[in-house]
Amino acid sequence: MRRRVLAIMACLLAAPAAAQPTAEQGPVLLEAAQVVYEPETERAIARGSVMLARGGLTLTADEVVYDQRAATVSATGDVVLVDDRGETYFADRMELRDDLRDGFIEGIAMRLSDDSLLVARRGDRDEGRMTDLRDVTYTPCPICPDSRPTWQINADAVNHDQVGRWLTYENATFAIAGVPVLYTPWFRHADPSTERQSGFLAPTLTSDSNLGFTLETPYYWAMAPNRDITFRPTFTTDENPVLAVDLRDLQRFGRTEATVSGTFSEVGESGNERFRGHIDAEGRYDLNADWDTGFDLQLASDRTYLRRYNIRQSNVLLNELFVSRVDNDRFIDISTLGFQTLRPGDDQGQVPLALPRVLTTFRGGFEGFGARWELTPDFLGLHRTDGIDSRRGSVGGTVLVPRISPWGDVFEASVSLRGDIYSVSGDAESGVDDGQTRWRTRLLPRATLSWRRPYAKLGDNGIAYEVEPVATFTVAPTGVNDDAIPNEDSLDLEFDETNLLLADRFTGIDRFDEGTKISWGLRTAALGVDRELWSVFLGQSYRVSETDVFEAVSGLDEQLSDVVGSVGVSPHPYVDVNYRFRMGAELDGLAKSDLQAIMGPPRLRVALGHLLLDETTDVRLARREEGRAALSLRLDDNWSLIAGARRDLDNGEDIRHSFGLIYEDACLTVVLGVDRDLTEDSDTGDTTTIALRLSLRNLGEFGGESGLAALGGS
Repeated sequence: MRRRVLAIMACLLAAPAAAQPTAEQGPVLLEAAQVVYEPETERAIARGSVMLARGGLTLTADEVVYDQRAATVSATGDVVLVDDRGETYFADRMELRDDLRDGFIEGIAMRLSDDSLLVARRGDRDEGRMTDLRDVTYTPCPICPDSRPTWQINADAVNHDQVGRWLTYENATFAIAGVPVLYTPWFRHADPSTERQSGFLAPTLTSDSNLGFTLETPYYWAMAPNRDITFRPTFTTDENPVLAVDLRDLQRFGRTEATVSGTFSEVGESGNERFRGHIDAEGRYDLNADWDTGFDLQLASDRTYLRRYNIRQSNVLLNELFVSRVDNDRFIDISTLGFQTLRPGDDQGQVPLALPRVLTTFRGGFEGFGARWELTPDFLGLHRTDGIDSRRGSVGGTVLVPRISPWGDVFEASVSLRGDIYSVSGDAESGVDDGQTRWRTRLLPRATLSWRRPYAKLGDNGIAYEVEPVATFTVAPTGVNDDAIPNEDSLDLEFDETNLLLADRFTGIDRFDEGTKISWGLRTAALGVDRELWSVFLGQSYRVSETDVFEAVSGLDEQLSDVVGSVGVSPHPYVDVNYRFRMGAELDGLAKSDLQAIMGPPRLRVALGHLLLDETTDVRLARREEGRAALSLRLDDNWSLIAGARRDLDNGEDIRHSFGLIYEDACLTVVLGVDRDLTEDSDTGDTTTIALRLSLRNLGEFGGESGLAALGGS
């Protein structure tokens, strides 16, 4: 007859005082089919689906014997012990002290908190925190009856420190698919339940045509629960060592992250070694519930350091210190910005320092009228070591009135007025500081009326069809763009379907989209149940009054603008094609063409791209035509192949090639990658990188990246 005892067994109550449970351990809960007490031997024997629990530990077995004299608990038959850390021990036989924390285990298998498995011939538990194992096999991989785990570690002995959270191996052999590939007399890694632990991380080994073979051996230091540092020395066969240090700090009020690196090497072919390095830091902090502050710090010792040592690909480095506030009806951002140019031929002295930049927006509404208002004060001060300095103050106000007609027409009328004042030290047209300060003011009114009329119909096939003509009419003065006002923030103008209908196409304040104009377009689309099947937009604009504010290659320099549009097609979930373009007003040639297509099921994905920029406001780019292709092929459940290429079609030259072979399962990822960057710049010629990356669950990664992130479509 099954019996259940919900308090301490009578035989345990009779135990000596030294064996009594402490308040922390709590009482013993016993559940068994049968419980027998032998007075002559002072033993209690529980048989049949026995469950014994005390203080967060649970023991189950076919039979459990409590020896009162020896103060031990012996368990046999399908023994399972779950400790207070969530780790599970399976054994043929187990003998423990009566607190279930110390003792020995025969034929042990440990299931750790992340489902990793440790199997050993014998294990000894000491003080409930140390488990010494003999003849051990460890694997985090799933165990299948008919196959070996993907990888495992075999060792003569393993010490599992459950408080320090370390697994330490003696005479360990690493095996893949049962084949030994590496031996070490001593090896240690963090307990899988550990999120952070000081120690050496997995090394990184790569081959680079500029640096030779490189070996990175990082050391991770967990300084505190909220702070850590990683030291990353890198040794190369063709250059001096490089040391990088990563710092992360998290506080209640914000976070800080920083990376610094340095080495001694030549710049170009100077023949002289000097210090080269960089810093990349970021901080974000909350001042209170409304205001936050932060910084970005990016500096490099020279123009080619970051690229030569494969740190990052950048043309400009940003430095910023800011304080800001964002809520429903206001935005305030006060900042200082500095830039370091890494472009060939750029003069750092001509690059401005923004001190300060003030951007603000205040919004509200008129009750009972349905109108909204917006106020945008702005200030910008720019300073250069070689060139002109300028200060600009601006205040703009806008009132917007939306309306919907009884016939479904959607209107929005807006009127705006902006006043600007400039103080320029130097000649804005020549860019030379001639010692004179020039003042300029202007008042810029504008009125805009936008209209759209959406039509929609649900077809018999469940597809929703949409057609929407749109138009915008804008009235503004002409002749307000003064050449004595430097153009600092409106240089980057790209006319396309996203800004066709805007009242002002410029990205900044220094240039004003002047004159009276009308813009029109047509949107149409078909919407399926789970995606947009196709969409088309086509539009153009006409300017009543002539103006010379736009560059000759902008597509807006004539009264009748270029035609802009976009096409999206997805007839099947495995096909997604997007095309954006700009062509001449008479449809006589493409100025911009950008095609991207992704096709195929998840097992076989192909990405194709074509980019043509025939006219651009940046004379350094000139004409550019580029093709891109990428392939991702899943050979089976574990093996994949990826490849990609970029080619300069204008010059008939390749830009980049990438290839990768990937194996991946539940506990192992292997990536063999080859990446070739064919662009050249000073002391960084075309670069070929070969890398083998081995990622082992719970042990980290061995090997290096091969630039696979740059495949095809990037």
